Amino acid sequence: MSVENFHVVQPQEPLVEVLPDLYLLRGSIKLAPGISINRNMVVIREGGELTLIGAVRMTPDNEGRLEELGRVTNLVRISTHGVDDAYTKSRFGTQFWCFSGTEAAYERPAPDEVFDESHGLPFLSADLHRFRGINGSEVALIWRENDGVLITSDALQHYGDWRFFNAPSRLIHPLMGFSRGMIVGPVWHRMLTEDESVLRRSFESLLDGDFKHMMGLHGTLCRDVAKDRIRAAIVREFDEGPAMPDLAFRLFRRMMNAG
Repeated sequence: MSVENFHVVQPQEPLVEVLPDLYLLRGSIKLAPGISINRNMVVIREGGELTLIGAVRMTPDNEGRLEELGRVTNLVRISTHGVDDAYTKSRFGTQFWCFSGTEAAYERPAPDEVFDESHGLPFLSADLHRFRGINGSEVALIWRENDGVLITSDALQHYGDWRFFNAPSRLIHPLMGFSRGMIVGPVWHRMLTEDESVLRRSFESLLDGDFKHMMGLHGTLCRDVAKDRIRAAIVREFDEGPAMPDLAFRLFRRMMNAG
């Protein structure tokens, strides 16, 4: 693949350590014409090797910071997000791991390995939780270090701020059910739900996992109290009804089709 085919670098913050051996790159992506939102890459260091989850193409400065941390060994896709996987694999020569059902989201790169919840990631001390009851494929990781860190894509999101949401996005997203704190992904819930009761049980069984913190591929770190915040988010989304109203859902689909 030639350089011209790679997704271009988007605005981003410096790569920072948020917990011991857990690093976060906060960046951005264009969601639709005139609409930009936050997206993250999570980096885990184990034994001098680095695993990237939710690849974001980095600036040269951030690439330098990353390489100072250790050897970039593995790239992991946990949902259908993967616009920067091709560049990242090409740039660092990583082994590319896709969760089962996500490998066809992009034509390139082809995965080196496909994993599922019964055959996890041999290079990472993490447990897997597959979200069931959806018309799609997404898995959460629970990294066993630091009292347990839950790593999610779209299913659960935690917002301490609206960094990298541009002005139109900050107006639109609250109307779509987004709010500060811990939320079940409003768009994700409306777009992918196949069986509401199965999905709810899937969220509730996640709480049986051993973790204190949560870091998503959108938003900010939830430190220490992730389980309590997730439990409350499940009640709000499933008992009170989806946070994303019907009208907002229809408008969102129209906006995405226009993009």
